[in-house]
Amino acid sequence: MNFYNNINEIERANGLAGYHFFEEGSKRFFRSRILSEVYGGRYFITSEQFVSSYGEVAPRQYTIRRADGEGHVASVGAFNSYRSAAEARRVIMQLLEEEKKEGLAGE
Repeated sequence: MNFYNNINEIERANGLAGYHFFEEGSKRFFRSRILSEVYGGRYFITSEQFVSSYGEVAPRQYTIRRADGEGHVASVGAFNSYRSAAEARRVIMQLLEEEKKEGLAGE
């Protein structure tokens, strides 16, 4: 189940499959930042920041993402569920530990 060694490999697979997750326009619209660390070959963290039409800037929030073997990226849990990258990272570590216990890691 370990598909990717780094974020560049996920980005490449996503684009080759015809998806648009990493395109500049998409990132700009959501004011997205993509953290570079990949966990378990498939999980990574993004942050987004909402800006209202009145110019009000909300705090940056974090989302756990999962890339599959075909390059598709999906949110794990709710969009913008975490207030910090550290909080999202802890949840990823718990997910990986649960997968390991269930024998899913490394398949």
